[in-house]
Amino acid sequence: NDNVKVKHEKPGDHGLFIDDDSNAYLIYTSIANDHGISIEKLSDDYLSSTLDSSGIFAKECEAVSMFKNNGIYYAVFDKCCCFCPEGTGAMVYTAKSPLGPYKLQGNINRNDSNQVIIAAQQTHIATIPALNGPIYIWMADRWGSRPDGIKGHDLQYWSGPLQFLSDGTIKKLNWQDSWTLELPANHDENNRR
Repeated sequence: NDNVKVKHEKPGDHGLFIDDDSNAYLIYTSIANDHGISIEKLSDDYLSSTLDSSGIFAKECEAVSMFKNNGIYYAVFDKCCCFCPEGTGAMVYTAKSPLGPYKLQGNINRNDSNQVIIAAQQTHIATIPALNGPIYIWMADRWGSRPDGIKGHDLQYWSGPLQFLSDGTIKKLNWQDSWTLELPANHDENNRR
């Protein structure tokens, strides 16, 4: 096994990903390691780490999320901004296996001039079952968006479905005031994950 056995202290932001084979992975920020981003495989009961790890593949980052589309694993996060109202980017790293190695693909929330496209900080990438297969929604917090200044009252931005090119690259985000999603008619408990 080429995976790194490592234990990181002071985990910060984290996200859970469950693969098609029911193996679970935790992507997280290791605060004690310069806000390093790592992914660890969880035990079969999901209650502890196996300590199989990607190792740290980015630093000074937070707001992590992980998902899989067409056999490609995606880790999405950006530089630390800690409740910044101006928002931050969304760097996309990809790999052929859940523990990597990961390679930077690009940033879907920064334009060609490196300016933030949507003034929000990523919080999650949601996987939603749809008529033609799953779709992925970029979800982000719009810090400072409420006049009362209470973080729990701030608004969120949910993108339209992410758009993928044939090589797996995700197109840059663009603001949409609204969008519609048609769910399968037979969406029942057996189809939920």
